[in-house]
Amino acid sequence: MNYAKRERERALTAASEKAFTSTSYEYVKKKIKKLGLEDMVIPVKGFFQDTLPHLRSKLCFALVDCDLKESTIFCAETIWQNLVTKGRIVFDDYTCREFQGARLGIEFFVNKHKTQFAGHGLMNRLYYVVKK
Repeated sequence: MNYAKRERERALTAASEKAFTSTSYEYVKKKIKKLGLEDMVIPVKGFFQDTLPHLRSKLCFALVDCDLKESTIFCAETIWQNLVTKGRIVFDDYTCREFQGARLGIEFFVNKHKTQFAGHGLMNRLYYVVKK
């Protein structure tokens, strides 16, 4: 069973069956170029579970925008292992009513790791954590 379907069944999202199927690697590359970030941002094509565990670089910043609880937890846990001291993870959709699973995933991660944070909190609709 896919994550979106599971969250629909739990009334955590109203996203359709076709949600999350039209992501475009080319769109992301164009956006990175338009923002002038080609020398700082390296897009990696693939599903979270297939790509993140193989990234061996140390990270100082990560934006997690998964929309769903299990995806958010998976990404946060995997990124946390490679995050440097004072590194930050910023989570999108913390206050989004359409994707309530994102908030649950963020809260699960925060409760599990809060003793390892130098800081954490809400910035508008984004939630951030800073590693000690």
